[in-house]
Amino acid sequence: LLGRAQWDWLRDALADSSAPFKLIACGMVWNGAVRPNKPDHWMSYPHEREALFQFLGDEGISGVVLIGGDIHRTRSLKYPTRDVVGYDVTELITSPLANSIIETANAPSPHLLFDVGDTQTYLRVTADRSQLRAEFRALDGTSHYTATFSTTDLTASE
Repeated sequence: LLGRAQWDWLRDALADSSAPFKLIACGMVWNGAVRPNKPDHWMSYPHEREALFQFLGDEGISGVVLIGGDIHRTRSLKYPTRDVVGYDVTELITSPLANSIIETANAPSPHLLFDVGDTQTYLRVTADRSQLRAEFRALDGTSHYTATFSTTDLTASE
């Protein structure tokens, strides 16, 4: 999925960052709960996703939240990565700022926290040194779902 130069850049950027929150965005989703026959997602390359999680844990990198898209739905998932990363990693999927949703993309996942099929939604993220707030909103500003993370939520527990 990623070439050597991309992996080197990503690892270096994460290791060098002093930001309390690190959003890793990708045009495709980080999970395999997708509509039938959709091959472009990180779980088509599970060894690479696991290598990223292992790197986060090995290097003690805190504050990571994943952002994905291209499934014509709005979703949030939380992965049980505490044993590897040190905290559970959340994925926020925002892709339906389009004219259509795909009902079959409402694929089941044991990690699913939220799902909505709305044709005009977006993700609004705000952060300061201690808290990140991610809110899925409809085009009219109505809130569909909000997730709030503190730095302690996304730091390896001793």
